[in-house]
Amino acid sequence: LSCAAHQAVWAVWSVFTMVTYPLSQAAQVFLTEDLSLRRGRRSAQRLVRLILGIALTWGCALALICGALLTVVPSALVRDAQLLPLMKAIAPHACMSLVLAGSVQVLEGVMMAIGDTRCLAAAQLC
Repeated sequence: LSCAAHQAVWAVWSVFTMVTYPLSQAAQVFLTEDLSLRRGRRSAQRLVRLILGIALTWGCALALICGALLTVVPSALVRDAQLLPLMKAIAPHACMSLVLAGSVQVLEGVMMAIGDTRCLAAAQLC
């Protein structure tokens, strides 16, 4: 039962994590352009803060929607009533990770834009 509950939560979570992924690409494209035009460090920092703010806002909204799906109407996702309490127990973890996922994706895009691939490679090994 535990595996089935995790699968149902993961199905929703995995779709929601893809919503903020384009922000990583935005960070890569716009930051690379900003740096190539030599607009300065302040301009780059302002751009990163802006994209991170958007990611955090989307993350909070997605966490609320995910939380509602998993705790208010979990029966829309599964038919087995035994899974509902397990899904509700997992929901806070899924929601919190959604709040952070967009910011992590943006920071990965920033690291790619500035060419810091060593950190990305090390993160993939952990």
